[in-house]
Amino acid sequence: MTINELKKKLEAKISNALEEVAKHLTESVRAAAPVDTGELRDSVDYEQESALEFQVMAGTDHCVYVEFGTVAHPPNPFFRRTMSDEQDRMSQIFKEACEA
Repeated sequence: MTINELKKKLEAKISNALEEVAKHLTESVRAAAPVDTGELRDSVDYEQESALEFQVMAGTDHCVYVEFGTVAHPPNPFFRRTMSDEQDRMSQIFKEACEA
């Protein structure tokens, strides 16, 4: 196996592992999102930015106001809290996906 072949194989394995982590985080953030109309919860998704980069995000304008609060409403950092709470599980998912 050449270096380039090995690089492609490792990149694909890592990309698959990162996608598994992104899927898990997306589901966890959706579950933690406060629900009024469901728009915020339903807008949480992930997208692949490059072979080794995935972005989990909420696609509503008011997410930032919920997460960080306003003068009239206290913050509800559901997104950051979920990322923090899920660190160990995301590491485990990544490890298992890389070993598969």
